[in-house]
Amino acid sequence: MTERVAVRNAADPKQVKAAAESEKLRADRDLDDMRVMLDNPIGRRVLERILAQCKVFGSIKPNRGDPGSEIYYLSGQQDLGHWLLAEIGKADPRAFLVMMAEKAKLTDFIVTPQPPSDDESDDQL
Repeated sequence: MTERVAVRNAADPKQVKAAAESEKLRADRDLDDMRVMLDNPIGRRVLERILAQCKVFGSIKPNRGDPGSEIYYLSGQQDLGHWLLAEIGKADPRAFLVMMAEKAKLTDFIVTPQPPSDDESDDQL
């Protein structure tokens, strides 16, 4: 993707000012978009899954003995996660904590079935 040139003549103050205003509008729109995602439980879950996939808080050490280019791939993946985490923090500094609290609540509902104890099976007879 080619970048759009915002200023054709850097010596022209009008062009420089217009480019700065345009960039500010784009940055504000991006933050507003992120806020909309963070205001929605579905958006927060999607963002949390992306952060988990990027291994933001994990190691980039490759699983195999010879890292080759895998470490670069994992590093890039983690960098994307760090960028996303920073964007979330800019949009709403409390949002990440909300996401983690919601994730903790969800995992509270995941129950692994336990076989009935001897006492319980006797009661059912």
